[in-house]
Amino acid sequence: MKYLCSLHSVHSLNLLVSDSTLCPAKLRSEVMTNSINTLSCSHYNTRPREPWIFSQLCEDFVLCGTDGSDKETRTLCTSFFQCVETEEGKWTSQMRNCVGGRMYSYDTDTCVSKPTGVWRCQSGVCKCPGTL
Repeated sequence: MKYLCSLHSVHSLNLLVSDSTLCPAKLRSEVMTNSINTLSCSHYNTRPREPWIFSQLCEDFVLCGTDGSDKETRTLCTSFFQCVETEEGKWTSQMRNCVGGRMYSYDTDTCVSKPTGVWRCQSGVCKCPGTL
């Protein structure tokens, strides 16, 4: 039997655990489920880029380009999973967060500042420096 731990912050996150007491303290509810999210861990893939991670933990930011007129989209995540190989040669995963309000970028494999201010487009409207 698996229990679903539902965590709610900016994005909804569901974790499956074998014992409901393993759920983090901030829970909305516990329900039984048969679905499971998988991570593909290996020595060459210790921070997997799974579609379910992007849909549950990540957000697209539309930004002004460096020249002040073009737009680019940057996908940043509130959390990411780190795969760790145990002494027995099995893989386990740890959910990690960036500190100081930063967000994880799979593109750069680093924690970066969350885009704000004039460099961020909102609702499809960009007022980039140099184009005002």
